[in-house]
Amino acid sequence: MKLLQSLFILTVTVFFVSCGGDGGLELTLTSPGDGSTFTGGQTITIEGTATDDVEVRSIIVSSDGLIETQTLSGNGTAILPFGFTIRLEDGTPALETDIVVAILDNEGNSIEESRSITIQ
Repeated sequence: MKLLQSLFILTVTVFFVSCGGDGGLELTLTSPGDGSTFTGGQTITIEGTATDDVEVRSIIVSSDGLIETQTLSGNGTAILPFGFTIRLEDGTPALETDIVVAILDNEGNSIEESRSITIQ
């Protein structure tokens, strides 16, 4: 009986370990650089690559006080380069904020990366 219980516990443990984790989800954010400074009239470029072992479902870009949340569909792709631009109008008020990029896969896993920027 003990052997049967041990095998059951081992099977359940292996199942949960193999189904858990981030599923190979990776985010490489190449731009903007952390601590970058921008002024009115400039364009902020947000670029990177989202990667998953199966499928990137979506990429979400947000920044309090700077832009409304933007979402890009993953279109069933395992490797997805992306790019967003934010054009700062002349006279844009000074602001310190974080640009946050999050990616989600088709299994509900997510990761995010952020960059602190300053608008002068």
